[in-house]
Amino acid sequence: PPIGAYPPSNPVPAVGTTVQPPGDQCDGPKPVDNQLHPMVTCDGCKGPVFGIRYKCSVCPNYDLCSSCKSKGGHAEHKMTAIRNPQDRCHQGVTCDACKGPVYGTRFKCIVCPDYDLCHDCKQSGCHMEHKMTVIRSPQDRCHQGVTCDECKGPVYGTRFKCNVCSNYDLCRNCKENSYHSGHPMTALENAQDAKSNEDSGNQLHPGVRCDGCNGSVYGIRYKCSVCPNYDLCSSCKSNGGHMEHIMAAIKSPQDHVHPRVTCDGCGGPVYGTRYKCITCSDYDLCWLCKRNGHHPEHHMRTIE
Repeated sequence: PPIGAYPPSNPVPAVGTTVQPPGDQCDGPKPVDNQLHPMVTCDGCKGPVFGIRYKCSVCPNYDLCSSCKSKGGHAEHKMTAIRNPQDRCHQGVTCDACKGPVYGTRFKCIVCPDYDLCHDCKQSGCHMEHKMTVIRSPQDRCHQGVTCDECKGPVYGTRFKCNVCSNYDLCRNCKENSYHSGHPMTALENAQDAKSNEDSGNQLHPGVRCDGCNGSVYGIRYKCSVCPNYDLCSSCKSNGGHMEHIMAAIKSPQDHVHPRVTCDGCGGPVYGTRYKCITCSDYDLCWLCKRNGHHPEHHMRTIE
């Protein structure tokens, strides 16, 4: 549907802004999280949609705000609740309770071979007889061969590996529920991170404290290239810590900086193995940018 017109006194809010909706026909209860869903107009009241957006699972382009939904709007079809403008659809996945698409968090049964729930159906108590794996985003991939040692389910997205126990892993959901909190854990986003962590020997960086959680730093150490003394552990880095500056990835306490060398991939200093292009006159990569596939068109020689 076309975007509703806003009066001159109510300009279109910025994307992701948390504001109070205009005082129009929608005078029902307001959602707790009042983020604006950009480019979405309620087909009931023709106003913008804040907080929870209800999207029809049958009609190709029909949405309601929470107020119009609470008044019984479009009751003839199943409506999917989209709680955050950033929530994306898990393509090809249908909620086995309400038969609607799954947006945002997907709950996957660890017992049934193909059983999924959307957020609302999980909250309403569906399929309580089995444990469910939490998949936060369609981009979250499964860590093959890894099982969470608390919920016994597969691990999607961030894997948390204990730095003390020889073989102990947690999924993000169990980690956030404070399981195994007595030991430091390394956050691994994918199989490449796991390989880098193994290569580093998951070693302790002596004398280094994470400026995010104030804990010890094991495995990969992230050192700010701007602040004179700012470090993060892999867990705090994966949670978006210190995004305003470039962080150099240091795999081992024995890795030293290559003086006056800057990585042409990330712009940060180079610690440990330096990759130097044999074709370009002055092109270098740090180990992380090399691992991430930068500059594949030329061969690189390693300088330890």
